[in-house]
Amino acid sequence: MLIHGYLGTQGSLHLLEQRLTEMGHLVLTYRLGLLHTGDICNSAALIAAEIESIAAKTHMDRVDIVGHSMGGLVGLYYVKHMGGRRRARRLVMLGTPTTGTWSALFGVAFAPLGRAGMQLLPNSGFLRNLDAGALPQGVEIISVAGDRDRLAPPSTTRLHGVRHICLPTNHAGLLVDAQVARVVGEILAAPTPPHHKQLGVARTAVDG
Repeated sequence: MLIHGYLGTQGSLHLLEQRLTEMGHLVLTYRLGLLHTGDICNSAALIAAEIESIAAKTHMDRVDIVGHSMGGLVGLYYVKHMGGRRRARRLVMLGTPTTGTWSALFGVAFAPLGRAGMQLLPNSGFLRNLDAGALPQGVEIISVAGDRDRLAPPSTTRLHGVRHICLPTNHAGLLVDAQVARVVGEILAAPTPPHHKQLGVARTAVDG
């Protein structure tokens, strides 16, 4: 499942979705409101409901979540605080500022009524809550950063205990660069690490 980021749209995922599909992955996308400016916790609840609906219709026990920018925070909140560890096999975060980013101030000015902009700021109550507690067992989490990303510099994407990959691109490039798609596709296709294995794992890419 692919999840788009703050001030993004479902259409921004099109090229990454196409490339992952060509690599043999089953890819699903989900639209999270106009420009995705709402509460990240509410977005995670919507994703949780969608994944449960998919599981009920397809008997697919586990999914992989790929979240761009704030979409990665949606996925992380889902697996840490909403029981998502039951359904998520992998979470791949693309340019996700897990420690916050001051660039969100531009979004606050653009969409002052959207709560997400404030949640993205460093040391926000949301980020402190998200950081609380250990990472969920049974979910492999990978953070992919762009070395030229000015919106979410690599230093903001690091999370203790999480595998970190830095690629030669910027924030938008994490969605459109062929190398990024190839790396993400390889991550999704890799065998599940022994300490993450559970029964009923399905090879599904979830865009976020």
